[in-house]
Amino acid sequence: MNILKSLLFSILSISLLKSTSSYILYEQYNYMGICPGEPPVNPQCEMGENYFGAILYQESQCVTYNLTSVIFTTKQDTIFETIYDDSSCKGNIFNIVEHTSGSCESSCVLGYGNTFKLSILENYEVPSDTYLSVTYSGECNGDFDKDFLQIDYQYVDKCTNIGFGIYSNSQSVSCNKTTTTVSTFSKPGCTGGIYHESHYENQDNCKFDGGSLNYIDICNI
Repeated sequence: MNILKSLLFSILSISLLKSTSSYILYEQYNYMGICPGEPPVNPQCEMGENYFGAILYQESQCVTYNLTSVIFTTKQDTIFETIYDDSSCKGNIFNIVEHTSGSCESSCVLGYGNTFKLSILENYEVPSDTYLSVTYSGECNGDFDKDFLQIDYQYVDKCTNIGFGIYSNSQSVSCNKTTTTVSTFSKPGCTGGIYHESHYENQDNCKFDGGSLNYIDICNI
């Protein structure tokens, strides 16, 4: 591990805190059943075992959100989600969706009820005890503070319920500097025993898309 990466891990072990222009924080909660036509009613956005994870986005950048390419912009407490029909956000605008910052919402994604909250942040702070997946531009040296497009993170060693009804189970993520493990339990609350476990090597890829973007996984504990 080179000096830059060693320094980066030392900083991240405390937490990340930077100040710049606005960011958009997307927080996702456990799915709430099948919704072939209408999204779930009375969504609940509460921390706990139904908290799935979060993604931090840069404002005014082309990013991936709910499997589509979008640009987030803000005005006062309103977030504008501009959806494009191409991956570079240079094509036609497919739709523009408005969100109120900090409001608990629900929608249908691939036939499932998605409960989430979008918030405007002037500063960003990635909490400790998390597993990060970062997409960033610029120099490929792991220093993404100013150039990241999005930071996906999940809390480690924390139980998260997934699924619904008879399909309900749960997961827990653990990691170290080289490997991340996802353990899936047969019942909610990380009970019933582990019935599947996946191991992933943490990535550090330069220009991984054949273009200008870099990608790095970080065990932030």
